[in-house]
Amino acid sequence: MMPEANGYEVLKYLQDNAATRAIPFIFLTASAEKKDVAIGLEMGASGYIRKPFDPEELFQAIRHSLQESV
Repeated sequence: MMPEANGYEVLKYLQDNAATRAIPFIFLTASAEKKDVAIGLEMGASGYIRKPFDPEELFQAIRHSLQESV
């Protein structure tokens, strides 16, 4: 868990800022509940990866997110 804000709050902050609005956001989290994934994706996250994760899975998610944002 992050000490100051949770991932949803960080995503909302980035989306509300014109300078960061277009940056793809991928959750990398230990929260594995389906409702957490659904909330994150509904908020506009481009991906949701659960810890522990395979580095290749993260790289693929990043590639996919960058391709979609172009």
